[in-house]
Amino acid sequence: MLVLVGNHYRANPLPGQTVVHGRTGEEIYLRNCVLCHGRNGEGGNGAIKGPAFTPGGPLANLTFDQRVDRIGRGKPLRGMPRWKQGLSDDEIRMVAAYTQLLSGQEPQPGIEDVR
Repeated sequence: MLVLVGNHYRANPLPGQTVVHGRTGEEIYLRNCVLCHGRNGEGGNGAIKGPAFTPGGPLANLTFDQRVDRIGRGKPLRGMPRWKQGLSDDEIRMVAAYTQLLSGQEPQPGIEDVR
């Protein structure tokens, strides 16, 4: 599946980027989010710089629901794809719970397959 919101909004920083599904939140994160947010949530350090999830980073204190919302709707004007167009609600929740781990938080109770 191709994730393109439109070049006008630059919502997908990599032309032709495809959504890669996985069995766990960690796997989905590593296949889709690592380029911008870093392997350990430290933020991007290349041409694409996404904010950090690690403690002290701008995304570290988001609640679980805020994470789910941001992943789902993206930030098209800042290059963050609307992942709701390619990932299921369960997959988005698994990724959100995994980013909680990157922030040093306990993952949302009831979310399975985080790691």
